[in-house]
Amino acid sequence: MSTSGIQSYVILDGNKQIKEKLQDWQREGIIKQGNWTIWPLEFEDCFSFETIAKAVNELFGEKGIKLSEDQLRDHKREGVTIVNYIKSFLREKEIELDKPELAEKLAKIVSQEVKNPNREKTGPEKEIEKIVKLVED
Repeated sequence: MSTSGIQSYVILDGNKQIKEKLQDWQREGIIKQGNWTIWPLEFEDCFSFETIAKAVNELFGEKGIKLSEDQLRDHKREGVTIVNYIKSFLREKEIELDKPELAEKLAKIVSQEVKNPNREKTGPEKEIEKIVKLVED
């Protein structure tokens, strides 16, 4: 079976072992140099504080939850990941975070935000554009 013309692109959460494995694959010719990204952030950390707060508030607003951008910003400065802060914030109110549900809400919000030509692109959007360029070349 011929694989000519097929390009692989891998995006993974990072640690030392993952990076070493990707470098091994690159040396072996399994994946081309530059066709992989080790993501330094958790998914939720890729979005603006405004977008994240909006998503959480839309998901849990009817339960009286109100999360502000400033709350997220303050905890991020303290080195707490966004998702860990949200989990903690909700746990205090005896609510469990459903990460796939939050991801879906973020996707819906971002799908509306992308219509604004002046907004800054998210990290995942920039990576997707990189992948699309590889496919088009």
